[in-house]
Amino acid sequence: MRILYLIRRDKNARDLFRNDILDFVNRSLLHLANEVVVAVSDILPPGISVIPFRKDLIALITLESVKPEVIWPEPPEGFAGAFVSEAAFPVIHKREWELGERSPGAGLLTLFRQCKGLTESEFLQRWYEGHTPLTLEVHPN
Repeated sequence: MRILYLIRRDKNARDLFRNDILDFVNRSLLHLANEVVVAVSDILPPGISVIPFRKDLIALITLESVKPEVIWPEPPEGFAGAFVSEAAFPVIHKREWELGERSPGAGLLTLFRQCKGLTESEFLQRWYEGHTPLTLEVHPN
């Protein structure tokens, strides 16, 4: 089980963002050093793009194999939410590593809110029969 903490900040805080996040992790999660993975998006997206990139800053702090009861005394500024996740393996890839080992390569976390008016089964159908196949077509590896 993984716990993923999402932190967002305004794009104007770019210069301090990475240092603030790493300082927070060192102060608050040092006792879990072997369990913490930090990903920080502090690079500006391209000025011109067909993809509507967000310009705000995002950090994802992942605690591996930690029970959900483990929480921070005070979340960092910009705390946007926490998510509990089971490991999910890519649909078209064969797992060639042992359970419990880190998977090779990069990971991608996508979170969608269920649109009002959709039932849970309609939402899941759109996710698994629409989004997932399209993602694998666009990003096959």
